[in-house]
Amino acid sequence: MALLVFADVDGTLVHYDDVMGKLGSFSGRKDAEKGIHEFIDLQGNAHEMIKLPPSTTGMQGVLSNETLSLVHQMRGNDQKETTFVLISGARTTTMLQRLAYLPTCDAFVTENGGRIFFRNEKQRKTASPYVEDLLWLESHKDAIGSLDLAFNPPQDRQGPLWDVYRILAQRGWNLDVAGYITEFRVVATGESSEEETLRNAIQEAGDGKIRFSRNLGKYDVYPVSSGKAEAASYIRNNCSGRILRINKKYNRVVAICDDDNDVELAMDAHHVYVPCISSETLRLNIHRNPEHFTLSKRMGPFATEDMLQAIVKRELP
Repeated sequence: MALLVFADVDGTLVHYDDVMGKLGSFSGRKDAEKGIHEFIDLQGNAHEMIKLPPSTTGMQGVLSNETLSLVHQMRGNDQKETTFVLISGARTTTMLQRLAYLPTCDAFVTENGGRIFFRNEKQRKTASPYVEDLLWLESHKDAIGSLDLAFNPPQDRQGPLWDVYRILAQRGWNLDVAGYITEFRVVATGESSEEETLRNAIQEAGDGKIRFSRNLGKYDVYPVSSGKAEAASYIRNNCSGRILRINKKYNRVVAICDDDNDVELAMDAHHVYVPCISSETLRLNIHRNPEHFTLSKRMGPFATEDMLQAIVKRELP
């Protein structure tokens, strides 16, 4: 059975101080050669953790060495017929910086589905084995405008996405576009009317081609042609032969995720593994469809390990 696994990154594989501080503390001991930091849990047990480079906003994530081992076991060899895809709302620049620390994957997705990179082991002319799918990127041009302007200042970019950006900027919203070309991020103010105001701005200037979702307590604004579910569907239907390890159609798709921007992806999967619940939208879907989800009783990297172990035991042939 060919298995396709989609894994969210932040809040799912990678965790932050707000969670780690509830689980224990770092001892200060580390193996610099392996990049391993010792973490002591509340029961006094030692665990191997990896600290990722700080993101553009200064947040430093952590994942466990056991997470890397479990994904390696999951991917295994070609006979296991398992493909592992990282799918994130993160800016592409952050994801590229993190690749040396994250689990090996057959493809990765950034900007809430806006950009897809396939692993091509035969690509030996560049430093990275990952190749961007430019056909997928160009499929968003009605919303993001010409790719020739993609790295210009946002006020100079064309398309409905940037029309919405300009409206919000004029109204004084705190916007983040650094490292993005297919979306931008809106810093939430906490006001009860902000979501309605954002929706009205999208309706005013988005030409029916723009939407948004919550992620890490912020709003991500991106094309309707994008989104994690759309990118996942594209990968499922187009990666046979693109991911050279496996040249088969996938008859089983599972996801491991935690947040609002994962909900459509989750509901399209055959089953979902949830290390933590980071949004009320996901919580509501779990309540409505409990048989569709498996939840961990632990937190942080330990919950991630529980869910990856469950995938290995239940899903692998």
